[in-house]
Amino acid sequence: MTKVTINRIIKRYSYLQPYIKRNEKLAVYYIGNRKFTTVLTYEIITICNIVEEIYVRVTDKWLKYMIGGIITNKSDVNIMMHSPWERNAYYKRKKEFYNCVYSCCIARGLVSYEEILADNVGIVI
Repeated sequence: MTKVTINRIIKRYSYLQPYIKRNEKLAVYYIGNRKFTTVLTYEIITICNIVEEIYVRVTDKWLKYMIGGIITNKSDVNIMMHSPWERNAYYKRKKEFYNCVYSCCIARGLVSYEEILADNVGIVI
């Protein structure tokens, strides 16, 4: 599972989570006029659980607000308008959150050695 795939799952978290809570194997949701169908695999469920765990453990109220906005599918501009951070600080913290989820996925064994090399070095194996 690559970093791009993990980031895409985090972005779609608000659409996938209701299906995960109902223990369904298939998520069907609409974004705009497009219909998306996602098979809820072990990896996707694990990533969503990691995001929830990080959200629960964060103690800083602004980080919690940012993560809550990301997982409820708010736009970056909306989150930035209601937080005390400037644009660069917001995107730095957002990147750190995504990297934290990625690190947790590595620790859980969802990312292979080759995928880590490809993500960090730019090598396609």
